[in-house]
Amino acid sequence: MLSPIRLRRHGKNIETLLAIIAALFIAAELALILHPPLLSLPSWIIVAVVGSAFALTRSPEITFRPN
Repeated sequence: MLSPIRLRRHGKNIETLLAIIAALFIAAELALILHPPLLSLPSWIIVAVVGSAFALTRSPEITFRPN
């Protein structure tokens, strides 16, 4: 699992990783919008992974608040 502590220990910058993920997400969204003659499944997989990772990293107090 990637954690900021492990990345910094290996000399990596977490901001760089997040920028790469954001650029990949934007490219996948553009591929879905422009609809090139390629398969759309890889783009949907990228969108799903990034969206799921964002949802799973939210605070439990916010996510599982009772009605």
